[in-house]
Amino acid sequence: MFELLITVLFVPLFLVFEETWLKLLLSVSYLAIVIPGLYAHCFGAPFLPTKGRQIEVMLRLANITKGEKVVDLGCGDGRLLLAFEKVSPGNVVGYEFSIPTFLLAKFLTVGRDVEVIYGNFWSLDLSEMDVILCFLQENSMARFERELWPKLKSGTKVLSNHFKMGKAKSVRNQEGIHLYVKK
Repeated sequence: MFELLITVLFVPLFLVFEETWLKLLLSVSYLAIVIPGLYAHCFGAPFLPTKGRQIEVMLRLANITKGEKVVDLGCGDGRLLLAFEKVSPGNVVGYEFSIPTFLLAKFLTVGRDVEVIYGNFWSLDLSEMDVILCFLQENSMARFERELWPKLKSGTKVLSNHFKMGKAKSVRNQEGIHLYVKK
């Protein structure tokens, strides 16, 4: 989403500069900012803010207690992090791979007891997490089920906004939120 805005701003700037070295510098900067976001869009999901009602449903379905560790895979603007922080402060972390979206989440969570990390979550060890939040497209949910689901500890709750895993059976579905519990 932000990558489109950056592209709209980039084109006129590129046309204004005449010096080759400035165009090269601008192009390299543009690619460094936009490529991770495009990767996140293709191999995760686009940034779409989670609605307030969905957040309430996720909190209710997660039924977490203080001290449980929560991770949001592709945390977007951090609104889920802030909601879960109220229940389990100091134990909530979000990963974001789009640079502009990551910067927005960092800004919106300043002074709060959450951690926002720039990075690709596919290589993470999630075995100590109690709750995993995600909004991942169908192909990414299939990859999650294949690569990350088997490594989770028993009792780990996975809350997926909208998209389902293929073979794993959800425990509950409410308003587009699918709750999975690792056995």
